[in-house]
Amino acid sequence: MINLLPKDVQQRYHLSSRVYGLVLVYVVVLVLLGLGAAGLATYNYQQQLDINQKQSQINALATQKKQQSSATTKAAFIEDRLKTVTTYTDSVHWENLLSEIASATPTDIQITALHVGATAGKATGIDITGSTTDRRSIVLYSQKLATLSDITAPSIQNINETKGSNGSKSFTFTINTGVKDVH
Repeated sequence: MINLLPKDVQQRYHLSSRVYGLVLVYVVVLVLLGLGAAGLATYNYQQQLDINQKQSQINALATQKKQQSSATTKAAFIEDRLKTVTTYTDSVHWENLLSEIASATPTDIQITALHVGATAGKATGIDITGSTTDRRSIVLYSQKLATLSDITAPSIQNINETKGSNGSKSFTFTINTGVKDVH
């Protein structure tokens, strides 16, 4: 094939086609770099999402472990309390003891609290706290407790007098008693 174009036109044509080719190569390289950067950004975003998901799973497992640990601690506490109750139940007939205390309590005395003292898992005594309007009733109550079969050595720990706004007197007291062991 014969080229009838003048030489300078042919050179410009080759030069412009080389320039277009070079521009096309730059554009392709820029597009590939852009796609690579977009791919890298997408990969980093997916990795961050995966890390966040794993972190939330770790947090959920840690919370679950804390709940299980708390449940285990509560179960151990309940088990300890059940053993203590069994020991108390085995060492004292509580129904009989409380029934005796209730039947020995005069009508003018109000029991406000019963506190069981214990040593080595065995009931050692009961503190009976109450109130009345007559000091003599406290002494008589202490003497009546001494006659009960499941109680030993009742003693009056304290008596406190309070005066009401209308001039009436009331007395609060604490009586400490020992408890007889069933065995």
